[in-house]
Parts: sequence; C-alpha cells; structure tokens
Amino acid sequence: MIATKSTNTNWKPAPAGKWQAVCVDVRNEGYHPNPFNENRPQQKISIFFQLNAPRDEEGRLPLITRWFTLSMNEKAALSRFLCEWFECGFAALPEQFDLEQLVGMNARIRVIHEPKQDGSGDRAIIQSIESWEGPAMAPDNFERKPGQGDVPPEQRQQAFAPNPSQPLPPTNRMPQQSQSYQPPSTLAPVQPQRIEQRPASAPDPMAEYNNICQQLRERGLPVPPKPTRGADFPAWKTAALAALTTADADPFDDSDPFADQ
Repeated sequence: MIATKSTNTNWKPAPAGKWQAVCVDVRNEGYHPNPFNENRPQQKISIFFQLNAPRDEEGRLPLITRWFTLSMNEKAALSRFLCEWFECGFAALPEQFDLEQLVGMNARIRVIHEPKQDGSGDRAIIQSIESWEGPAMAPDNFERKPGQGDVPPEQRQQAFAPNPSQPLPPTNRMPQQSQSYQPPSTLAPVQPQRIEQRPASAPDPMAEYNNICQQLRERGLPVPPKPTRGADFPAWKTAALAALTTADADPFDDSDPFADQ
C-alpha cells in the first residue's frame, strides 16, 4: 500500500453556524483499536452531510462528517445522536436500525470550529443536530464511496443491519421513509440558505440546572442535591459536569481517529 503526500492547500473546513443539511452517505470504517479494552476493537462508521451553505471555488457544497462507534446502546453516542435528530426518546428507536435510511434525510445542524491537536489549523465538527421541517434539499453532485471497512455500497445494508430492520420511529417530525437518492444530473441547483440566529442572551441558571439534571438522568447517574442558594450553583455545576465527563469516557467513544490527518 502506497501513501501519497497531499499538496492541496485550498481545503477549508465547513463554515461555522447553523445550517440546513442533507445526509449523503453512511460508511463502514472497519474496526479500530479500543482505548478502553485492547482486546475488543470497535467498529466505526461515518455519517456525511452536505450543508446548504455557499459553495466553494469548485462549485461544491460544504461537506462535514462525524464518526461513531457502531453501537445502539442507550448511552452510545450514535443512539443519542439519532434521538436528537429525530427528536424522540431512546425507547422510540427500533431494535435494529438500518442506517441506509438516513441517506437523503434532512436535518438542521450546528457547526463549530475547534483547533486540531497538531496545531495545523481548525477543523469543523457537528455540535448538535435536530429535525428539519422546511423544504427539503437533495444530495448535490456527491459520489458515494466504500469506507475503510471495504464494504461495497450494495452490501452496506447487510453490514449495518444483518436482519430485516424495523421502520423508523413514528414521529410527526421525521419522515417514515428516507428520500430516495437521486443521480446528480436530476437534481435542481441548491441555493445557499443560512438560518438566522437570535442574539445570544445570558445563561439562565435554572435552565442550566434542568438541562444538566436531564443529562445525568439519561446516563443513569445520581443527581446531586439541588443548591439552596444561587451562590452555590457554580460549585454544583462543576461537580455535575465532572460526573458527566467521567461517564462519557466509556467504551462508546465516538472520536474520529483520523480527525487531524
């Protein structure tokens, strides 16, 4: 296997902000070392989104990817991501989920930038996702490719769901079936459409308290006693967030081992 040095200096990360997006691919990235158990490698997948944002110099829509461990455990990052996208609880997700159904589905995602670990610049990451209720966009001039797991596209359904999957959760915010993937030649041009955001306001301590409590309960963690004074809230918040950070450092890691490559 030969690695070729890249000379592309025009690459830019996806723009930060809140954007309409369409899922254009789900790839099997194969098995990777497990930082928590060297004897149990983790199977990874990647989900690709095109953003309804200004095109680059070559006329392409911005693309962003997020990696996940292929796990539908209640505490796994993939199941939490799907629950946020479909705005449903974990119980509404099917026992076996055919990830191919995601291709063609729209979403509203928030993109932020953070420095790469090697200091070579910034990378774009998906901070949050939610359902999209406006006019849908279709994949635009995107060619699907096999992932590092070397699974051909026609075999991906078997790789992700060995048995027949159940239908998607019945919610009024999510289509029962994904939009069919259309060849690029039949797609209408996509006009950039950024979602305007309201000016940020000062954080509401009560809202923060309720949000942290909900996250603790979702992870099955004990909720510390509610602070009796407003001055005690910062210390309570620090302790609660530390517990969440510790709980998230589990085998259901969704980090991208190739984020800085």
